[in-house]
Amino acid sequence: MGIDLFSLFLEEAEEQLELLEQLLLRLEEKKEPETVDGIFRVAHTLKGSAACVGLQEVTELAHELENLLDKLRKGELDLSSKVCDVLLKGRDALRALIQGAKTGQKEAAISGAASLKGEIEKLLTGIEKEGGPRRFWIKVHLDPKSPMVGARAFVILKRLEELGSLEVPLPRMEDLLGGGVSPVHVLAVVSTEADEGELAECLGSYEEVVSLEVRCSLDFGMPSWEGFRRQVEECCRSGKRVAVRVASS
Repeated sequence: MGIDLFSLFLEEAEEQLELLEQLLLRLEEKKEPETVDGIFRVAHTLKGSAACVGLQEVTELAHELENLLDKLRKGELDLSSKVCDVLLKGRDALRALIQGAKTGQKEAAISGAASLKGEIEKLLTGIEKEGGPRRFWIKVHLDPKSPMVGARAFVILKRLEELGSLEVPLPRMEDLLGGGVSPVHVLAVVSTEADEGELAECLGSYEEVVSLEVRCSLDFGMPSWEGFRRQVEECCRSGKRVAVRVASS
């Protein structure tokens, strides 16, 4: 890395960080699209100039912030207090990375930037849990040739009951305990603090499970969700065996 080029980068980066500071203060006072556009341009400029001098960590973090800001510009993400907090952390993390590159002591800054990128990724993918349980629709397809399919269905429902609040299981657990029931599918609504991945890993480990579908109730519209819930509840009351199909809205 040429010392003159690096010095030029440091000078420009300081100007951009000062501009970023001003824009973030303005954003706290009044949330205007023009301010978001200005912050986006700062992130874009820092990304490009850092790439020119080989500062990969700065380039990657600026790119993640750029993606976040692009979502804001397009109206795909609300400018919440959480997003504002991440932008402020981004300012501090960029400054720390650049200072670390200048002094050669950058391990702590790299670690902090990695943690922040994880926060940004959660915001971008919408997988961050807001706290408290979420409701999931779960459909498990069991191997009808398995001699233990009824017992496995009971174990699956019992496991869901342990993970959270089991609301509308089908078939009913008491019917499975009575024997003589060999369900091809297990359907359930469960409220739990576990996420989709944890549920899939837990239920998909049984050899009798042919396929598994786990969907958060927020992923499809209330009419279809409530329709599914009502149908399953009716099945539980009547003991009927019916096929329930949920169409995503």
